[in-house]
Amino acid sequence: MQSEPFDINNFYSRLQAISHADATQRPVLIEEFIQHYPDKTEWLASLPDSQSPSLDASFVPEIPGYKLIKLIGRGANGRVFLATDQSGQQCAVKIPNMWLNDDQLSRFHHEVRVLSRLDHPNIARVKDFGEFVVTDQKLPFLVMDYISGTAIDEYIRQKALSHTAIVEMSISVLDALKYAHQKSVIHRDIKPDNILVNEQGQPILLDFGIATLGAEATQMLTQLTGTGDIVGTLGYMSPEQITGSDKSDLRSDIYAMGVVLYQLLSGRLPIKVEANQFFSAVHAIINQTPASLVSLDDKIDDGLAAIVHHALEKKPQQRYQSVSELMNDLTAWLNHEPLSVAHLSSWYWLKQAARKNKALVTGTALAFIGLLTGLVFAVSFGLKEQQARTYAEQKAESNRQVVAFVNDLFLNANPGHTLGETLTVKQVLQGSRYDINQSLSSEPLVAAQIRLILGNAYESLDMINEAIQHYDKGIEQAPKDELLYFQLGIQQVVALGRASRPQQQLANIDQYNRELNEYLKKGVNEYEANQLINRLEIEKAGHYAVISQHEKAMVILNQLLESPYNSTQMKIAIEKNMGYIERNTGQFQLAEKRFESLVTDTTGTLGSLHPVTLDLKQELALTLRMQNRIDEALTLYDQVVRGMEKNYGDNSISTLLAKINKATAFMYAGDFEQADIMTSSLLPAMIEQAGSSHRYTVILRNIRAGALQNVGKLDDALSLYQEAIDIDKNSVEPDVHNQINFAHNMATIYFKQKRYDQVNEIYERIHPKCQKDLGVDQPLCAIVADAYAAVAIELGHIEQAEELLAYSNPALIKIFGVDHPRVKSSNERKALMTEATAP
Repeated sequence: MQSEPFDINNFYSRLQAISHADATQRPVLIEEFIQHYPDKTEWLASLPDSQSPSLDASFVPEIPGYKLIKLIGRGANGRVFLATDQSGQQCAVKIPNMWLNDDQLSRFHHEVRVLSRLDHPNIARVKDFGEFVVTDQKLPFLVMDYISGTAIDEYIRQKALSHTAIVEMSISVLDALKYAHQKSVIHRDIKPDNILVNEQGQPILLDFGIATLGAEATQMLTQLTGTGDIVGTLGYMSPEQITGSDKSDLRSDIYAMGVVLYQLLSGRLPIKVEANQFFSAVHAIINQTPASLVSLDDKIDDGLAAIVHHALEKKPQQRYQSVSELMNDLTAWLNHEPLSVAHLSSWYWLKQAARKNKALVTGTALAFIGLLTGLVFAVSFGLKEQQARTYAEQKAESNRQVVAFVNDLFLNANPGHTLGETLTVKQVLQGSRYDINQSLSSEPLVAAQIRLILGNAYESLDMINEAIQHYDKGIEQAPKDELLYFQLGIQQVVALGRASRPQQQLANIDQYNRELNEYLKKGVNEYEANQLINRLEIEKAGHYAVISQHEKAMVILNQLLESPYNSTQMKIAIEKNMGYIERNTGQFQLAEKRFESLVTDTTGTLGSLHPVTLDLKQELALTLRMQNRIDEALTLYDQVVRGMEKNYGDNSISTLLAKINKATAFMYAGDFEQADIMTSSLLPAMIEQAGSSHRYTVILRNIRAGALQNVGKLDDALSLYQEAIDIDKNSVEPDVHNQINFAHNMATIYFKQKRYDQVNEIYERIHPKCQKDLGVDQPLCAIVADAYAAVAIELGHIEQAEELLAYSNPALIKIFGVDHPRVKSSNERKALMTEATAP
């Protein structure tokens, strides 16, 4: 039972309709609004009165003592004209966009008196104020210094200023804002257009006067929808200004300065705002997490990025609480001193730790993120940062204990035990003196949270069985009326899939689905619970895809695409799974188009270095490789490898896997010497990072053996194939696909050596197993059948060869296309069979 989520587009559309309605329509629209949103009637109180229309856009006032020359600016609350006073000196005259009632006029005069007392070198001064009459009604005006200059974003672009220079200039603006806040003046309309850089290179903050006219967020929103300046103002408004849940305070100015800093450093807004998608933009500002600055530009320092992102926190109480705090951190950054927000940047923390203890530098930095933040890590989707922080806020005491546990875990790790070698996260978890099982808190909720953290740390290291053990214990400890119980359950389901335990995975999916639907009946956390249900459905689709029930999987995924409860990460995961199925069923063009679209989208929203973007590029590269478009695939793999090296270092598991994929592409290109060179260094590196029996190390042995095989080192190749088979066979959960693939590769060597009886014995065993366990649609089964046909021909088993080719040849054509080398070889065998059976 999925409840209907709050429709923000409909909500704002109704407000806009009311604000623009005439006296006849307005009561009807208000009644309809109250029926739909009975708990949000306070928004109606701030709507402009229907008898107080906005001024005509072309209106140019006549103000005694001033000659207005031209319109030079317009914002949410008012317009600015270039003017001259009686002495001929240039000034800026500002008027509001709408008529004001007596209360508003009184407030205006009070605020202008405060503004007139502002005297700061980086603030445009108020010179005069008063009222003028238009059609028998009073309207206020404000006269300020005219600043001849360039908007700060344009100035920085023209001068190509360094990050240091940008921060120094921003501190000057913040000093002005700090001064204004001390005088109880909040700006409320900070944006680059309101920060001009004069001829001396000094930034001047403008438009305090206009901003103070509209204190109510709702009023500002309704005016925005009727003006042409939506993009220019909305993108800098804080979530609390947008929602109107509270009157904005000085922390809204801090948020706006965070937006400005983000834009000046990266050249883009943290939340993309389209003029023709106003209500979607509002929703995005409230809910969407900005892309990491570091992911957009790796030249941006991690500490500086942490400062900006802290200023951009969605909730005011989680931001800097004063301009002074923000200024202090920016100044500390300039002076290379510790930051108050260093703990918010995992990468910054790692670098600081490395300076103090070089042993902490490791390629497995991704796992540090999981430990230090306590967030669930998964490439396809994870808990959104904002959701995780909201949860942590609700569970403050338990979260404090969790953090204390993680701190103790690292403090008790002994770098000396590594004999000067790199101290990895794996060693911290396994080799520290901290006894995890005995030291966990006796409080179930805290213990379960810690188990989730540890499970994710192990999973990010691809130590799946250890991760499952922590998830299992966490599930036992978590209260079943807490969302944490289901979060642990879903991570357990994901890990079971990665551990190739499909039956247990499917049983657990069904169990958690039933329990979540019961949980929904309580009427609490409905949106989050429905999101968790969707995540389970994604895993179910993945389960069906693995066992080759592709139609079932696609039905689930198509239904999920229509769900209103999908986060951006979940949509990516759904589309990625669909592309995976399309590729594995030979629909390469569809898969390619889907992955290309995903890569384009995530590059724009998350950045080219984001793990999700890099993961999707690998999927696209594999899709191209399977179409024999090797050069294109290699270009993508080069991008991925460089990105992984920047993110995690040269020898992290993530980086090594990207290099393995690249080496495999060289093999498909027939460049076996290059594959041999790459795999010769990759195998010892993977053994060092992941261990000799790790599944990725086992797979790499197979690839290395293939490279050796193709450069003529057959005995070395056979030895590695056999080693890979033995290790996988003795693992906790042997991988059927690997077992068949390794045996097939050994058979190809025996075939070259004309040891046909041994080849036949292998295929006699693995061919039926492949079709039974993996399904006839699995590409490996078609490859095995075709190779089996080749040895059958050599042994004179003509009928058997005909039967095998009748299955393998059309299957290979469907999977790889007519121009693929595998298909050409299969066609040659088929032609040979035709010739052999001809009368």
